[in-house]
Amino acid sequence: MNRLMPTRAPDDIVPAEGPPARPARPPARFDALDRLRGVALVAMLVHHLCDWLTGDARAFLPGWRSFAVTDAAAVAFFVAAGGSMALFVASRRGRGVGRLRVAGQVARRYGMLVPIGLALDWVMWRNLGMAGVLEVLGVTVLAGAAVAAVAPRRALPAVAAGTIVIGVLSERAVQGSEAWLADEAIAGKFPVVTYLGFVLLGITAVRTGWWADRRRVDAAAVVALLATLGLLADGIVPARYPGSVPFVVPGLALTIIAYALAQRRWSGPLSGVDAAIR
Repeated sequence: MNRLMPTRAPDDIVPAEGPPARPARPPARFDALDRLRGVALVAMLVHHLCDWLTGDARAFLPGWRSFAVTDAAAVAFFVAAGGSMALFVASRRGRGVGRLRVAGQVARRYGMLVPIGLALDWVMWRNLGMAGVLEVLGVTVLAGAAVAAVAPRRALPAVAAGTIVIGVLSERAVQGSEAWLADEAIAGKFPVVTYLGFVLLGITAVRTGWWADRRRVDAAAVVALLATLGLLADGIVPARYPGSVPFVVPGLALTIIAYALAQRRWSGPLSGVDAAIR
C-alpha cells in the first residue's frame, strides 16, 4: 500500500502555483507522515484481527461501546493519503513535470485502488456493490486532487471543513433510504463526502505548510481534544456509525494527536518500533 502513496520527495519541493508556504522541511517531518500512515495500518489490522477472533472488536479494544480507538484509523489513513498525494504532486511539479502528466500519474496511482478493491471483494465473496475502503480511498483522493487543483490555497481550510459538514448533513438526510447511492456512497461504512473532507484536510495541511509546524499541530491537537471532551461532557458518546459528529470529532482528535506524537523523535527503545512502523 505504501508504494501507492509516496511521500518521499526532494528538498526543493515547489507547489504548482508558486513557492512553498514554508522552507524545505526537515527529514523528520516526512517521517511523521510515514509514522501516521503506519500506525493507521497497524490499527486497522489489530481491529480486524480482534473482530475475527472475538466477533466484536469494540467490546474488547479500548474506547466506547460503539467506537474503539482503532476506529480512528480510517480517518488517519484518509488524511495521510491526502497529504501524501499533495506531496507527490508538489514533488513532480518541482521537477518541472507538466500538469497534465502529473494528473495522469495521480489518476493511475490512486485510480487503480478502485479495481483493486473490487477484485478483492470478488475474491473474498463480498458484495461487489459495497463501497469498500479501497474504492472510496481511490475516488476521494482523485476528487481531492481535482478540488486542490482549482481551489486557492487560502480557501482550502474552509473547503475541507465545509465538505465534512456537508458530508455529515447529507448522511443524516438520506438515513432510511434503500437506494444504492444513499445507502452505500453517502451513508455507507465509508461515506464518500465525509471521507473526501478528510482527504482535503490532509491536502490542506501540506499545501498551507501546517503539516510541518509542530506548534500548529500541537495547538490543533489541544483544540480537537477539548472538542471531544466537550462532546462527552454534553452526553454525546463517540460512535463509528453513522459518520456524524460523534465519529468525526473523536476520529479527527485521535488522528491529530497521533500525528503530533509522530512528529517527535522516536529514539532509544522506540527506534526499532519506529523503523517497523515507517
